[in-house]
Amino acid sequence: AGIVRAGSFAVAGSGVLSITDTGSVAATVLSAIGAKTGGVVTCSGALTITGTTAEITDALVTTNSKVLASSANVTFSDDPTGAELAAINPKTSGTITLNDTAQNFSGTATQLAAAFDGFGTNALTGTITITGAAPSPSELKTISDATSGAITLPSTNFTLSGTSSDLADALSGNFSNYAGNVTLTDNPIHAQLGTI
Repeated sequence: AGIVRAGSFAVAGSGVLSITDTGSVAATVLSAIGAKTGGVVTCSGALTITGTTAEITDALVTTNSKVLASSANVTFSDDPTGAELAAINPKTSGTITLNDTAQNFSGTATQLAAAFDGFGTNALTGTITITGAAPSPSELKTISDATSGAITLPSTNFTLSGTSSDLADALSGNFSNYAGNVTLTDNPIHAQLGTI
């Protein structure tokens, strides 16, 4: 692919670029590079991408400026919404560091489960409000595991079905008003049954 000069950046019209930097890199730097090529930009170094939610979104999600950084760590300097974090989190397997782990989140079960996937147990302490449709067992498990904060369910009488382990995790969250039917697909141990 041909390289041409545009401002302070070299433009690779349709080339494949590899960024090998390590350490902390501003999201704006990566999105600027991503926007200057019609090809694929891959980050192969051990990166920590830093910036605001909008800047990180441009670097990892926005079609015209994104780069591939599948193992990068991400550090936010402001508070993403549940939907924004749900779009960013699947783009990397690295550690995500929020600006404030006590921030409150609101969103659908699908959004919040995607946002918190891979988070450590009780990584968050803020309140979580699930909106829209009732969560699936796996979604509720991911959300419950991720936070010690109060969880507000979208309703109290939806049905859950799954293994004893999954449902014990799902129902171990910080909420007390669930009144739906539960179907176990295996035989629980005493501790699991106590939680369920």
